[in-house]
Amino acid sequence: MTTLQTNPEKRAAIQAVDDGQPIAIVNLLKFHDQAQYPAGSAEAAEGLTGRDAYRRYAAGWVALIAEFGGEQVYWGDTVGYMIGDGPWDAVWINRFPTFAAVTAAAGDPRYADLAVHRKAGLACQEALVNRLEPPTPE
Repeated sequence: MTTLQTNPEKRAAIQAVDDGQPIAIVNLLKFHDQAQYPAGSAEAAEGLTGRDAYRRYAAGWVALIAEFGGEQVYWGDTVGYMIGDGPWDAVWINRFPTFAAVTAAAGDPRYADLAVHRKAGLACQEALVNRLEPPTPE
């Protein structure tokens, strides 16, 4: 369980079926106990938890995606499992007007500065891309 980066083949498969409609990305997050900043860096001296480092990333990502029409929908810390027993510490959901907006935001030059905190805080992640559907009628 060491997935941290986007798989180019999976990204291409999603782009191939992108219909230009809104999507949500559901992120399942597992944090390092202690942030993994490079030794000797100012951030390493702060002694942050992995969660704290990742929250720095998240705050910057939310501000960045807003410029591309995206928004945070939900953040929740895991308190237990009713089904299964996965390793996830938190769930984070973001909505985007299109998948192209996600790739544009991730390709923005400012993303590299944010990614330092993501890498330091995150032990593993799964990101599920979902088409937004209208609620099911009762």
